[in-house]
Amino acid sequence: MGLEANLNSIRALEGRIESGDGDVIKLKRVRNSLLNISTRVPPEILGHIFIWSVFRKEDHSLQTRSHFERPRRGSYNFRLVCHHWSEVASNTPELWSFWGNSVWWWWWNQRRHPRIVPRIDLVLTGPRTAPLLYYQPLWDVLRDRATQDAIRQVHLRANDDVLSFFLSSLTPSENVRRNSIESIDLQTYGGRNTVDVSNFFARHHLPKLRSLFLHGFLKLPSWGRLVQQTTLLTTLSINIVDFSPSLPPTTPQLLSILASNPNLRELSMSGLAIPEDDGDVSTPRVSLPHLEKLHLAGELRRVFGLLDRLVLPDSLERMELAVFESRGEDLSRILGPYLQKFLRHDHDRLEIKAYTKPDDLLCDCLSISVVTVGQLHSLPPSRQFIFEAVLEGVGPTEALENLCLDIVASIPRERVVSLSTNFPSERAEDLLAAMPNIETIDVPLDMYTNPWV
Repeated sequence: MGLEANLNSIRALEGRIESGDGDVIKLKRVRNSLLNISTRVPPEILGHIFIWSVFRKEDHSLQTRSHFERPRRGSYNFRLVCHHWSEVASNTPELWSFWGNSVWWWWWNQRRHPRIVPRIDLVLTGPRTAPLLYYQPLWDVLRDRATQDAIRQVHLRANDDVLSFFLSSLTPSENVRRNSIESIDLQTYGGRNTVDVSNFFARHHLPKLRSLFLHGFLKLPSWGRLVQQTTLLTTLSINIVDFSPSLPPTTPQLLSILASNPNLRELSMSGLAIPEDDGDVSTPRVSLPHLEKLHLAGELRRVFGLLDRLVLPDSLERMELAVFESRGEDLSRILGPYLQKFLRHDHDRLEIKAYTKPDDLLCDCLSISVVTVGQLHSLPPSRQFIFEAVLEGVGPTEALENLCLDIVASIPRERVVSLSTNFPSERAEDLLAAMPNIETIDVPLDMYTNPWV
């Protein structure tokens, strides 16, 4: 319809509205639809815009917080803009796939929308719980949804009883069921008992699984089973805590899982999920050409033993390493080459933060982060290297500072434009002397006390 014809139609409708000729509400809706340019957008595209607006997630850098958050308050207010938007939203089932992140919201929303949603996202976060007796009707609803393959995401963080209870509703009683679940995040929240998730994986075939998080006191499926269940992962995060009944993987087992998921973009392994380095150099290294973020936390030799078995891309955006049970002489010898390798293909300017924290309990802490920045500080960093260590037997504070200086020395200091540290003034001066292009500094105030005051 041309612009002139459109205006004529609007004037004619307004005349009928003023005269009360016909159903005024319907006439106003037709008039508003002519005024609303968004009506020219196909409903499918407008629906996708609404979905993105409600469920867009910030980058949490391998953290799982976004898996358990509810949409922001007012996220659905766009339905009030006009009747057309409300109609499109009502006919976009994916907008209503999220039932909330508590049992009470589950119960309320499954009653409000019993049939509108073809597939749902199950999100539960503790600690709000109730006696399991009250959950039984909801257990039956979830059982029915699972049987119909109507669940897209399973993100459950709860105490051991609640997690076991709801996980049982999603597990077939017998046989193996093909399932279209795309994302699984299972975490224990409090409780003293281990949650066995091995049966859940044994009874499901998960050909569409893209994201897998397993954290806490869980009895995991066999590592061979995970190899079979995961071939399309883009995100993998496993944390095996001490005293867990799950056996740590061997190096070949873990590398087999990684090799079967070449499209990984985010990888996080913590605790005993990182295998003991067996020293067997005959095991082929695994290439992860699409990896963007890597997080490893564990005993120093395990962490760097695993790193030695990975072929990482030059495009890796973020590397986070946290080590413990480490000795200073091992750290200075091992970490420097990794820093150099991480920064070797980058020519951007660098921001450095280097902090030490002597502890009275025979352990010391050290933290170093290196971030690449462009010419404009308002732009996000292009690459980040973050390292934290709990050290044993380093000695006096000066020895800890010397260790930190040795590590920083492996960084191309001519590219450093920003330095932040808690070193005393004389040690900070040692760092600054080797950084000719420094622009901003954040060091102890006594270093720059004004002599004229």
